[in-house]
Amino acid sequence: MKEHKIGIVILVLFFNLCLAFTNSVAYGAPIPVAIENNDLPFSISYPSSWYICKESYGNTQSYFITREQIRTPTDQFLVGITVIFLKDKLLGLDWNNVKNNQISAYKSQGLEMNDINISTISGYSAFAFLIRGSRSKMFIAYVKKGNDLINVIQESPSPEWDNYEGSFKDNLSTLYFK
Repeated sequence: MKEHKIGIVILVLFFNLCLAFTNSVAYGAPIPVAIENNDLPFSISYPSSWYICKESYGNTQSYFITREQIRTPTDQFLVGITVIFLKDKLLGLDWNNVKNNQISAYKSQGLEMNDINISTISGYSAFAFLIRGSRSKMFIAYVKKGNDLINVIQESPSPEWDNYEGSFKDNLSTLYFK
């Protein structure tokens, strides 16, 4: 059971480090594949000019909806939405402990975070934070769907945050998992 907890903390620390030290996020192999909107296992709002890619690795499926086009594992984006499905990551874990571990991880990285008081997303237990890094801001939500953990990350550089904050926040109340 400890292995699952470490995996969740590592995921959080990865995103925190990206926020704290870069103004964009790069994701590793395998190569993302472009997919159509109707192939997404969720419904979320985004500008029609944005790009959609999917990346699968083991029990993890990641979806990137980005302003900038992603074609290779080393491509980066500045503004976007990432939805990550982590199969069975919550098996045997207490949901309240998961939230407390995330808060501790953010604090240990010295990031400014605020709980945005969300208890459900799409009818599933959830919690979410506004995270402020040195160059970026993001809403990151954690959704418990059975034993699966779903992370929803919506991010942009700090100077552009005001352009996206409203629609990103609305997404947290209208997001639907199929």
